[in-house]
Amino acid sequence: MENIRWALITSIAPIAWGSTYYVTHHFLPADHPLWGSVLRALPAGVLLLVLRRKRPRGQWWWRSLVLGTLNMGAFFALVYLAAQLLPTSLASTIMATSPVAMIALAWPLLGERPRGRAVLGAVTGILGVVLMLASGVDSVDPLGVVVSVAAMAMSAFGHLLTKRWGAGTDLLSVTSWQLIAGGAVLVVPALVVEGAPPPLTGTALLGFAFVSVVATAIAFVVWFTGLRHLEAGTVGLIGLLNPVTGVMLGLLLAGESLVGHQVLGLVLVLSGVLLGQTTRTPMSRTPRRLRPARQAPPRAPGEVEETDMEREELNEVLHKPIAQELLASSIPARLAYIGVDGDPRVVPIAFLWDGARIVMGTVPKSAKVRALRHNPNVSLTIDTAGQYPPHVLLIRGTASVELVDGVPYEYVEASRKLVPAGEFAAWEAGVRALYEQMVLIRIEPRWAKLLDFETTIPQAVEDLVRAHQG
Repeated sequence: MENIRWALITSIAPIAWGSTYYVTHHFLPADHPLWGSVLRALPAGVLLLVLRRKRPRGQWWWRSLVLGTLNMGAFFALVYLAAQLLPTSLASTIMATSPVAMIALAWPLLGERPRGRAVLGAVTGILGVVLMLASGVDSVDPLGVVVSVAAMAMSAFGHLLTKRWGAGTDLLSVTSWQLIAGGAVLVVPALVVEGAPPPLTGTALLGFAFVSVVATAIAFVVWFTGLRHLEAGTVGLIGLLNPVTGVMLGLLLAGESLVGHQVLGLVLVLSGVLLGQTTRTPMSRTPRRLRPARQAPPRAPGEVEETDMEREELNEVLHKPIAQELLASSIPARLAYIGVDGDPRVVPIAFLWDGARIVMGTVPKSAKVRALRHNPNVSLTIDTAGQYPPHVLLIRGTASVELVDGVPYEYVEASRKLVPAGEFAAWEAGVRALYEQMVLIRIEPRWAKLLDFETTIPQAVEDLVRAHQG
């Protein structure tokens, strides 16, 4: 049910994007696609920035420019060029292959292995788009195909980078920064290609207000939200609702009609989207609706507990809403490691989640640096305080240590979550004056368990409940 809920929320984005075909055709100035993209992206980014009031810092200056260019700026320009070189049906069909690109790229970028259902859903959905948009094409411009493929690959790569880089960072801020950057990089090309901005009538202003607020600000926020909570391939398949929406609005509002193969195409697209959704068999529950966080086969006496998980299962745990809240929270992690003397240690430490690893900064000559070089196996606990029922995220992983010059961005951002805002500037200045070098500790998770004590409880407690009931 949780995955279904996030899938429904994510579907708002492609439905809103699909509505832009109708709004653009009937309400916005013609022959100004670049200025239209600027007027779409910049106001949306400024609106989100006003709501959140947070400027990018450190690496997020260049990250925002990269993501804004990939997801909005260069993407909008390439889509415009593809529309000039190719028939709409062919360009849209090429763009519909985006789920395949996201499934393929999510493995090396995010560690999400392709699922058979997702691949089958993508193939089914793309076939449906081909049937839905099929029309006779006399000739094909090779440059148009290259441009369209580049736009598709660019957006798929940009969305996955947003998921990787944006984890642990405020979503409204990440979206606003890249929208502003994406709109800004189009201003000069718009002036060169299209001249002065087009005059805007009242109708055009209303059209841009809808496109900017609903089809851009809200749409990108929910799209990136979906990427945080669902697998990339699943989100990519939901994106196939974009052309479906365009066709349905043409049918309902513009008086267009559908022929038989288009109806079949619609059915196949919707079937592909549904087929690719992640489903899990519900686990048995106690009368109090509690279940173990992770079922495991019974262990023989003295048997060692399994410490590694499949990447897909690990990502599922780490991207649950409560896990994401804990990873983005100001709660210090409790880091457990084995000292060089063989005795265990536990220390509280500020951390930053970068979407794939937990990153911490420390003094180069600290005891834990020596210990982690000797034995990189660690455990982490991030848990709420003063809350009932508590939320607990348990992680086991492998640590790597790297000596860097100065005070790294990750250490500053991790500490920002703990230092009061009014004292942060003085704190940062003092730290930068003190440290010439630091060590970054990066922890690659191998195993994770989330306990909320409402729907998930420790396995041992579940075993005890069952034994008592039996």
